[in-house]
Amino acid sequence: MPGRRIRMPRATRIFRQAGGAPKRRRPSPFHWNSLWMLTAAVTLGISLAAVLAVTKIVYSHANQTINQSIEQSNAQVDSNVASSIDQYIHEMVSISDSVANLLNEFPAAELNRRLFVFLREDIETIAVFDRNGTPLVATDNRAMRSDISVTQQSWFTGASTSGRRYLISQPHVQRLYRGEYPWVITLSRSVSWVQNGSKYYGIMIVDMNFSRIKYLCSRDLESGGYIYITDQMGDVVYHPKQQMIYAGVLPKDIPSEENLSEGSSVVDGGGGKLAVCVRTLSNAAWRVVGVTSMNGLATYDGGPDTYVEVAILLLAAAILAGSLFISRQMVQPLHNLMTLMGRV
Repeated sequence: MPGRRIRMPRATRIFRQAGGAPKRRRPSPFHWNSLWMLTAAVTLGISLAAVLAVTKIVYSHANQTINQSIEQSNAQVDSNVASSIDQYIHEMVSISDSVANLLNEFPAAELNRRLFVFLREDIETIAVFDRNGTPLVATDNRAMRSDISVTQQSWFTGASTSGRRYLISQPHVQRLYRGEYPWVITLSRSVSWVQNGSKYYGIMIVDMNFSRIKYLCSRDLESGGYIYITDQMGDVVYHPKQQMIYAGVLPKDIPSEENLSEGSSVVDGGGGKLAVCVRTLSNAAWRVVGVTSMNGLATYDGGPDTYVEVAILLLAAAILAGSLFISRQMVQPLHNLMTLMGRV
């Protein structure tokens, strides 16, 4: 009827007083399957992949550059050591030449008194024997052993029959003197002299200990490298770990004989790649070998490797924060639109 007020149901009044339809709960953008999180994850994955790829390339290039620098530096050191040892052998030959010349100027008794000027810390003895092995000249008055046959010694027979100007022996224990057993290298040569109108022949020896050779080979190489000496047959003349080698314990970082070619090369060693530099001497049938581990950045213990790892972690954290922020800015308008549509 006109003018009559229609009374709404009680439930409808309560519903309208409450503000209409109940509002939907706004979805959280941090939900694991939300568009924001998915966008952030994709952005982070792509960024990390790019960072790791660039890091690997840079790290590999740095390793190669450092290894090349180490190889060149050590090759120069090895060459300098080889020149120094060559000069040392030349000095020993010059000393033997001087003694050989004095044999023609002074009798044996007088020459014995003059030989002391040639004594050095690295020379154990200088001696001259006749063809029968009888000692004629020596640098001091030490008593020689009578139970040893000088003519059967390898340095004596080698110098007698080789026809060469001089020979350099393998490292050996010299047993000429009573109670003395020095570890030496012997330079031996055939000599001749004229005395009282007669010509005589004999063998001269210059026994060298390892003090000078050890000093010359003690030059430090980069990356924990070292220098040693072999003969042309591959037998070790000097090595920093010589006692271990003679005890039958061969260090893992000694390159095999087939890998010892003149010049610089990179070979496989027991613990990885080795930079090997070989120089052949001109005054002895020896080769000076420099060995260095090719460790690249790992050469510097606790250095660049640690810094690179920390840098990658910090960069990853920065990328994660940046990815979340950028994703938030990209998704926020769409998220707001979806929220508004949910209210309709």
